[in-house]
Amino acid sequence: MLIVSIQHANPYYDDSYAVNSVNVGPYGDAIVDEFMPYVEKTYRAVGQPWARVLTGGSTGGWEALAQQVFYPDVFNGSWCDCPDPVDFRAYQSIDIYKDKNAYWVDSDWKMVPRPSTRQPDDMLISTIQDDARWEATLGSHGRSTEQLDIWQADADGLYESQLGVEEPTLRAVFHTGADGKYVIRTIAPPGYSIPMDGTVGDLMRETDISHFRPTHIHFYITAPGYQPLITHLFKKDARYIDSDVVFGVKEELIAEFKQRPAGKTPTGEDSSKPFYVVDYDFTLSR
Repeated sequence: MLIVSIQHANPYYDDSYAVNSVNVGPYGDAIVDEFMPYVEKTYRAVGQPWARVLTGGSTGGWEALAQQVFYPDVFNGSWCDCPDPVDFRAYQSIDIYKDKNAYWVDSDWKMVPRPSTRQPDDMLISTIQDDARWEATLGSHGRSTEQLDIWQADADGLYESQLGVEEPTLRAVFHTGADGKYVIRTIAPPGYSIPMDGTVGDLMRETDISHFRPTHIHFYITAPGYQPLITHLFKKDARYIDSDVVFGVKEELIAEFKQRPAGKTPTGEDSSKPFYVVDYDFTLSR
């Protein structure tokens, strides 16, 4: 029997999670298509799917499951022990699609803290809220590089808070590579009207000011040792670009949305329809 334990550290963590990703690269393919054949040839292994099995615990359990799922014809089975969360319906003790509060379990008459870490004797060490405070204390001293929080309107000009949905919609947190580069895939948002009900609408109707915003995407960017940046990018030549109701447009924030034919996208996916590409470098101040 040949037992192999793989180390695949990268700039973000001690391992790559053994799958292909935009941020880290094609680790999954490298392990399955390059590393495994080399090991099997060097040590005269059988080299057939029926002779290969996977196992692991914690992160290794997640990887053992992921490799079986993404490469089902390569392995004959997977034994996963206490894997990291594989479904956001059970992200630790949180169902991010249904639970309204990550820190507390609601009931009709009391609120119970959500547990995070327990000892073998069932003694509670920390709660989810404790974990969040710990992360906030680490701040920029963690292992991530530049962080980008991005949000935008949908094809109808509506944001998540206006849609009445429970799951995150058109907003996410991304991390750049070690060199600061990033690639993000999203929809091309339209311009839209600000809400015209209530006092704001009454006021706007008494003026000659346009109540529309041009096409834009919001960014909140942080990096260790730099000042945070909250900004947005506007589509060049977009309608209302010269009459933004909140006066947010600046020349340096206008970017060209370059249309490309159907084919390979910058994220490595294949698009059956034409798509836009936006190239923009953010510069942070110390």
